[in-house]
Amino acid sequence: MIKYFFSIITLIAFYSCSTSFNNGFTNGNSEKLNQRNISQLNGTYEIFASGKYNENGRFTAVSTNKKKYSFHNKIENKLPNMKVKDLGDIGNILKNPPIDSIPSLTSNYEAFEVKIKPDGYLTFNFLKNDQIATSLTYKGNIKDGFIYLPKEKNCTKIYSSKNCVISQRRIGLAEDGSIILQESNKVDASSQTTSVLLSLFEGNGENAYKYKKIN
Repeated sequence: MIKYFFSIITLIAFYSCSTSFNNGFTNGNSEKLNQRNISQLNGTYEIFASGKYNENGRFTAVSTNKKKYSFHNKIENKLPNMKVKDLGDIGNILKNPPIDSIPSLTSNYEAFEVKIKPDGYLTFNFLKNDQIATSLTYKGNIKDGFIYLPKEKNCTKIYSSKNCVISQRRIGLAEDGSIILQESNKVDASSQTTSVLLSLFEGNGENAYKYKKIN
């Protein structure tokens, strides 16, 4: 009985931090995906985002610090290891997020391919010198005109305790044929470390990016 009780508590804790998406980011900016047009996502795209949408759907071009918007980093969604001992360390991280400790941000991928498989799996091939350097594959689920990727929980140690971010991402098709990546992140951490983790997601829990199609 105690075992089942703790299982229920665990489930409640997880879903209380569950993610959802604000449709304002993509309203008027995307075409609804379905089984008939999902193949339009197949193709090759620029590795860095051309811009991002705000919660009202307004698009802003990205002109600086483009490595921060690597598709590989956004889709892999790994948290860096951070050495935090006191509030002074937190202040330094907020001023200078540790992007160099995330391998995908410092990689030299030149583009990425999207391959939609008949069984519902999506493969993202990351290219260097026109060759596949690495790949990531996910089981996708079509919902609300987007492809939803599996929910993930990534953790890192701060103050010698485990602090986590529960994330979900969905893939959309922009009206110009670009790919839209929308991410929603919920922090499962103490109040002192929440600001640190959110600094890695540009100060808020939800963002949407556009990546231009090359061919």
